[in-house]
Amino acid sequence: MPTAETKLFNRAFALNKSSFFIIDSEFIITDCPASVKDILGFDHRKLIGKKFLDLFDAELHKTVKTKINKLNNTKNTVELKCELNTAKKKKIAAVCAVTLLSSAKKNKKYLFAFRDETSHINKLERYEREHNFFKVLMDNMPDTIYFKDKDSRFTMINEAQSKLLGLKNPNEAIGKTDFDFFTKEHAEAAYADEQEIIRSGKPLIYKVEKVRRGSDNQFIWVSATKVPVFDKKGNVKGIVGISRDITQFKEAEDQLKSLTEELKELNETKDKLFSIIAHDLRNPFISLLGISNIILEEYNDLSEDEKLEYLAEIENSAKSAYDLLENLLYWSRAQTNNISYTPQKFNLSDVISRNIRLLSIAASSKKINLINNTGENLWAYGDPDLVDIIIRNLISNAVKFTPESGKVEVISESVNNEIKITVADSGVGMSQDKINNLLNNNKVESSLGTNKEKGTGLGLILCKDFIEMNNGNMEIESEPNKGTRISFTIKQGLGGS
Repeated sequence: MPTAETKLFNRAFALNKSSFFIIDSEFIITDCPASVKDILGFDHRKLIGKKFLDLFDAELHKTVKTKINKLNNTKNTVELKCELNTAKKKKIAAVCAVTLLSSAKKNKKYLFAFRDETSHINKLERYEREHNFFKVLMDNMPDTIYFKDKDSRFTMINEAQSKLLGLKNPNEAIGKTDFDFFTKEHAEAAYADEQEIIRSGKPLIYKVEKVRRGSDNQFIWVSATKVPVFDKKGNVKGIVGISRDITQFKEAEDQLKSLTEELKELNETKDKLFSIIAHDLRNPFISLLGISNIILEEYNDLSEDEKLEYLAEIENSAKSAYDLLENLLYWSRAQTNNISYTPQKFNLSDVISRNIRLLSIAASSKKINLINNTGENLWAYGDPDLVDIIIRNLISNAVKFTPESGKVEVISESVNNEIKITVADSGVGMSQDKINNLLNNNKVESSLGTNKEKGTGLGLILCKDFIEMNNGNMEIESEPNKGTRISFTIKQGLGGS
């Protein structure tokens, strides 16, 4: 029959699903409650008089006996964690406490209380396994993964995020924020995004942003996704983010855009080329054929003055076709990067004088005063062949678009180790739109000179391209009907000859 003492313990232990044994100094079970069967599967009545240590594996006997024998008064308690054998030859994980009930030398009694912690320990072990699996999974992903609390402080990050931040250990990030690792601008933007996620409970998907990598201070492009994390009550308690390095994709995208723009420019170049061939280059030959036909059919009926007039028109048409073909050749070579740049020191004064002499006949035919105000012995450093084309086109254009009795002047000045050449005319001028199209878009519309000379706009485009090849700058000042000033710079060829 259970003693009054046993009944009291039984009621107490039944409250938390624990049980106990009362053992003597020889480690014999003298009493135990029926609850033992619920935990260990043994009939408690058959356990009375049995060896208590048989509930443990043999290797634990010495440890258990040593701990129990240390009790020397009723105020002390010994705690231990161990495994107990069950009636089904299985084991349970138990948390145990041993107290000395009676300290009489010949009648020592111990209370061995225990609680089955198997389920709890299994849960802990399962949680630890799942946590370890999750950690291994996170740390072996190439994407950066991070968890943050409601204040945007890191609570956990993976190895990839640790490398991005320039840390040796992921735990170094705990409690810190983006302000500790990134630029102020990026940190403020990230904080604003995360606080909006926490406020609204809505995720942020695939945001492309530029961040600085802490390991080498290089900037990379990432695609970031951040989603809210909810507690059991449905309240947002933080966020989890994942970012993927898309630098290669971004660079490929930028390269594709660049190639698309280049292809667009090539198509525009092709269209411009076809337009010139179809119209501008065709017109001089139509004129040549028409005038030649008139001379052939009506030669005997034409006066000498008429013959000279027709011959002058043939010359103008031939010259127009030649100039166009020459510019077209240079322009097409420039568009396909087939023009070599061979810089050297050369006498710029000679180049200017030669072109003024070459174009003086065209200027005289329109009674234009062509003035050279550049001085002598101007030495420059650049490609003389390209500069020759620049100057010839600028003066030719000025003559072409200046009315009779007008003025074209070539001026030079020294500015900060550079020579500035200006071709100024009193011609028809240009609108600001045309100037912008030339300087910014390489576009110039065809237009007629003051004596209906044909122009394609190629000359000025060539000038701009060749000036830039010589590391110079081009400036245009003009207004309709108020003349034009076109200037360019070239490096001085110090030292002279």
